[in-house]
Amino acid sequence: IITDISDPVHPVVIEKEIADVLVPYHLDVDGGLSVNGFTALALDQNSLYLVGEKRIYHLDITLPTDPILLATHYLEYSIRDVEAKDEMLYVSHSGGISVYKETSDRTLELLHTVGRTELSGTPGKLFIAEKSIWATMPNSRKIVEVELFSGEFNIVRSFRSYDHNGLRIKPDDLLVIKDRLLVSTGSSGTVQLYIID
Repeated sequence: IITDISDPVHPVVIEKEIADVLVPYHLDVDGGLSVNGFTALALDQNSLYLVGEKRIYHLDITLPTDPILLATHYLEYSIRDVEAKDEMLYVSHSGGISVYKETSDRTLELLHTVGRTELSGTPGKLFIAEKSIWATMPNSRKIVEVELFSGEFNIVRSFRSYDHNGLRIKPDDLLVIKDRLLVSTGSSGTVQLYIID
């Protein structure tokens, strides 16, 4: 659903005409999604990526009031998160982390997958920082950093997540700001700060 908020006290839902009928949505997923619905989204220039279950929906938002579905990509794994930057798409799923490049004809080309064996677990949320991508590993209770500058996507850092009392925590989401790493713990209700050295 797209809403025009140019008048903040009177937001207006922008409708779309489909088969001579005005509807209040711009994307209708055939067969619907699981109870989790869309689990993440990422924006890179005019490409919007929505993910749900095992599907990636790639939309062109050159005209923000009329997004166009370019393609639906089906993965064999359940998708956890997605990040996009500089025509690259990073997808966290139950099989690992996959790296895609958006080609000149707007299709996605799979470049590499860092498998869950290499990661020693299943990734959760992702965050792009400088020349690396960070991932939470909720089930194995650790954080992993994968480098992006060489094109080989090597794991350069992996550490177990602890709180200030030395107790293992289950990382839910993360944020990197310069040499600081903030990790939220979801239902535990805390945010942990780590110094990146």
